[in-house]
Amino acid sequence: MSDVTTTDLYEVTMAMSYLREDMWAPATFSLFARHLPPGRGFLVAKVTAPGRKQVFRRPGRPDVIALVAEEPPDSAQPLLRTVMRGGRRTWSPDHWQDARRRFREDVAGLPGSARRIESPEPVPPVRSDTLERLTASVRAGIEARLRPEHRTPCRTRPAPAPPRSQPPDTDR
Repeated sequence: MSDVTTTDLYEVTMAMSYLREDMWAPATFSLFARHLPPGRGFLVAKVTAPGRKQVFRRPGRPDVIALVAEEPPDSAQPLLRTVMRGGRRTWSPDHWQDARRRFREDVAGLPGSARRIESPEPVPPVRSDTLERLTASVRAGIEARLRPEHRTPCRTRPAPAPPRSQPPDTDR
């Protein structure tokens, strides 16, 4: 796979997600690569999952990344909220004491192995089944369109006109 194909896969995935969510404002999707490892002639890009997402927190369990329209898992609380719309705040900012309280609750909810100062063990989030299925479906669709048998030739300039046939030589 070439650098261009990988970059296009990333950009197409982002654009498809953007349009699927009925978003039409101008947007730019970019992928930057500073250095390729020696001997590598291609770039492998990490592609984010499609769709608008919500993160749900469950006491004593990993966070769940799901689509925004999904129902929360049992006893889970949504973490993401709209704070601005149309350039204006949707509510007044939290007081610092509320932020401190939430932080302490979040830290207390982590397993001891994640709270260690030295060599803490991360608690990676999990994806919902619905998000996993959507991601797999979008990826399969894009990869199918990238296969050579599904590509359509693209011309940047018109094909040259066929040579004109010369009139018969009547002087002989």
